[in-house]
Amino acid sequence: MRMRRTLTAGMAAALLASALPVTAARADRRALAILNRVEARTKALGTLTADWTYTVAFPDRVLRDEGSVILKKPNYAAIAYDPDTPASRRIISDGTTLWTFYPPTDSYWKVPADPRGQNIRVGDSLVIQAFFNAFTAVKQSAHANNDLSDLHYAGTERLDEVSYRILERRTNGTLANGAPSPFVQRIYVGPDDLIHRYVLKFRVNGRPGSEIAELQDIRAGAPLSASAFTFTPPTPSEAQAPPPAMGTPAPDFIALDRRGDDWRLSEYRDKVVVLNFWATWWAPRTQPTAHIRELAALARKYADRDVVVLAVDTWDTADAWRAWLTRHPEITGITQLRDPATRGKDIASMRYGVSALPATFVINRDGSIVGAFSGDTDTATIEDALKAAGVTPPE
Repeated sequence: MRMRRTLTAGMAAALLASALPVTAARADRRALAILNRVEARTKALGTLTADWTYTVAFPDRVLRDEGSVILKKPNYAAIAYDPDTPASRRIISDGTTLWTFYPPTDSYWKVPADPRGQNIRVGDSLVIQAFFNAFTAVKQSAHANNDLSDLHYAGTERLDEVSYRILERRTNGTLANGAPSPFVQRIYVGPDDLIHRYVLKFRVNGRPGSEIAELQDIRAGAPLSASAFTFTPPTPSEAQAPPPAMGTPAPDFIALDRRGDDWRLSEYRDKVVVLNFWATWWAPRTQPTAHIRELAALARKYADRDVVVLAVDTWDTADAWRAWLTRHPEITGITQLRDPATRGKDIASMRYGVSALPATFVINRDGSIVGAFSGDTDTATIEDALKAAGVTPPE
């Protein structure tokens, strides 16, 4: 089975902003007994391999990913998107570092590997997270109330000649656009006491939507070689610039807006600039949408403080960038730009020494760099750099 259309990783995670329990009733005993068996089964397993699919159905479109997954306790993973395609995205945890690698541009993003494997995710990856800790995965699924008070047994359902026990919870909450929505989560537990399938149903503007994550052809307990979890970052271009030092001038550049017009960094002299390099394909805690949404909130917060936020899409295609902007008209306050250069000639690599996305720089009014951050940096850290640039926080 081949991937029909690439899904931006974690798309539904940003769509489902929050959810609160409908009832505070205690989880029923049968549901907890089933979950206990899942926990005992996964604790007994050292390894798990499977094929996976992840589908989000919105009222106006259906997005789908599929691939293969190799997991090993306590926090090793090798996840491939569309594994038959050498250029497909990979997620690798070697026990120390979690890498997200995008071969078409030889670009990657990395964070420390969580000791318990809690940051190994594919979309809403309850089916993957349950291998490392079933109770935690179920508690935290879809931004629920982080306990099991509303979990109940919902009978059985037969799919593909297999009878599954169903654990269900019903919640109310809001979508990322602030609209209210009911949520119904269904967890499918197989005869092997493993979670095979996760279904989340919601409503967008009153119309039904769903999210489905599924493991297929599960192979539990097979011996795995350590070589399955190794990753060697691509060698940077010999011409790649070193990262600029604090207090030195920010390298000037020209990038394009959506209409193709030129924008030059030096035009913002006398303003404090938050410069962010990102791309539509990378997968931080949730997805690029959440990261850019946080930057947009920061931009609006400091709009009257002569602070400008420039989001420069890099290592990406024009079509992917424009499609992303079209899907997210709600994100305002940021100047959205794109670097048209290819990997090895791009602004981020060649002028700012960036080897992994996202990367953020805070530039003072005199054009000097006062902050440089790699990874999915929280806004509080960026605000500290704004203070260093002499920006007074809003009251």
